Amino acid sequence: MVPEYLKKNLDLFRAEEYTVVSDKNAVVPLVEEEEEGAATLKSRFENNAVVFHFPEKRTLPYLDSHKKACQCADKFIFIQNSENGKWQLHILEFKKSIRYNKWKKIREQFQYGIMNARALAAFLNMEIDGIILETAYRND
Repeated sequence: MVPEYLKKNLDLFRAEEYTVVSDKNAVVPLVEEEEEGAATLKSRFENNAVVFHFPEKRTLPYLDSHKKACQCADKFIFIQNSENGKWQLHILEFKKSIRYNKWKKIREQFQYGIMNARALAAFLNMEIDGIILETAYRND
């Protein structure tokens, strides 16, 4: 069961922005529609999870885009540790393919994704105890 404090805080968000998962048999599609990384990844989570679907389109509005601070990864997934109640943050970036020359941009998307996700977690009162950066791609 998702904690009450989280339900209360998520109630302030538009429902289409996130998915709460408390059923480990539920299949949650992680969809990226941008041509560069268009894909659908079907996911299941063993513990409570909250998936934010559009973080790359919802960066903190006061960040300076000229400094590339508005770049952000494609998905944020918070998975709750059933033992201590803390949350592990997974940041996912979809790509058509990954080449050496793409890693600088991916690194920046992860860097600013971490900042945005931590701000989101603070608002939701979610204590993060680990961060995992992940890429999903179609071609080698």
